[in-house]
Amino acid sequence: MLYRRREYTTLIRRLEEKRRFMQIVIGPRQIGKTTLIKQVLGDLKERYLYCEVTRPQATAGFIRTNWDLARETLSRYQLNSVILVFDEIQLIPQWSEYVKKEWDDDTFHDRNIKVVLSGSSRLLLLNGLNESMMGRYEMLHMAHWDFGEIHENFGLDFDDYILSGGYPVMADMLRDATDRKGDFYQRIRNYVNNSLLQAIIRYDLEVDTDLGKGKSVLLERLLEMGCRYSGQIVSVNKLAGELQEAKSRLTIAKYLKLLEESCTLSCLQKYAADAMRRRASAPKLQVWSNALKLQYLNADRETLRSDHAEWGRIFESAVGAYLLGRSYVEGFEVHYWREGSLEVDFVLQKGSQIVALEVKSNRETYTEGMGAFIQKFRPQRTLVVGPAGIRAEDFMSMSVSDVFDRH
Repeated sequence: MLYRRREYTTLIRRLEEKRRFMQIVIGPRQIGKTTLIKQVLGDLKERYLYCEVTRPQATAGFIRTNWDLARETLSRYQLNSVILVFDEIQLIPQWSEYVKKEWDDDTFHDRNIKVVLSGSSRLLLLNGLNESMMGRYEMLHMAHWDFGEIHENFGLDFDDYILSGGYPVMADMLRDATDRKGDFYQRIRNYVNNSLLQAIIRYDLEVDTDLGKGKSVLLERLLEMGCRYSGQIVSVNKLAGELQEAKSRLTIAKYLKLLEESCTLSCLQKYAADAMRRRASAPKLQVWSNALKLQYLNADRETLRSDHAEWGRIFESAVGAYLLGRSYVEGFEVHYWREGSLEVDFVLQKGSQIVALEVKSNRETYTEGMGAFIQKFRPQRTLVVGPAGIRAEDFMSMSVSDVFDRH
């Protein structure tokens, strides 16, 4: 039986309720959104219509035709309800206008058609969910798999979890590999490049934004730099200089925003009481999955593990990626803090509460940066993730929201 993620329970419970909201399942590519929806449909005792949108079908007529088919099914078989699913709905231009029209028509005529939509988070949130859709939907955010899920389903240890980046396909490849030498890691890198990076650039960004076809060279170079520097504080000016695009700082800032909206690479702001100071700070680059950082290191597990300095950077980047994913699902903010030579790896904020978090791959428990941060901001809690604090395996299996409201 296929593994059921925790979001399965949420979605099936919502669809068992009376028709109230459209359900929108969003999250990064290749983490199992479609699988989750199909599992729920298979277990519910309701008739459903599953519609996978592809680019040749990406017209308003596709929505209307399938919606009418759901209505016909409801009427012909005198059913109590029908579930209608549009997978990759964002491929249809102005999809929200047509979905709203059909949904409102069902509401007016008391048709019990429950609707599930899925797609990329950036496109759904920014290009479709405008004010006219307000009050008609609720979100189900999904993130990369945590260590507990990967370990339970694939039996991988923590180092392999870091290598898989929370992607189930990569975890499956690592589990089944009998020989990890030779071309195996190149095969892993090919998967990341073809199924993740190129798909994000060619379909999510190049086609569906004003980036435009054939203009993605700078974006690709920026993404590579961002993945390599994940876990490091790098100014936009420095990125422009290394990319030899000194006149394109605004373009680089725009591309960084696009990468963040596609759940690929984020720029963490420095924590400060003043919001203006946060926005003016140099960003800390952070991938959403460590598989993206490892894509550009071109080494196997044993080589990476034997380089203590490199592994420390990989370890911190993995924790940062987990924090980003959980912030997306649980609704808290992720920052860093630095003043002079003093630094705190991550600062988590939820409302008025702040938690300072240090990542240590060794047994160190205290830093001068943490001491200075405590004195200046008085966080509700401080944490060390690593051998001398909370084990990374435990931390990257838990709800991060649990660290708030603890004394």
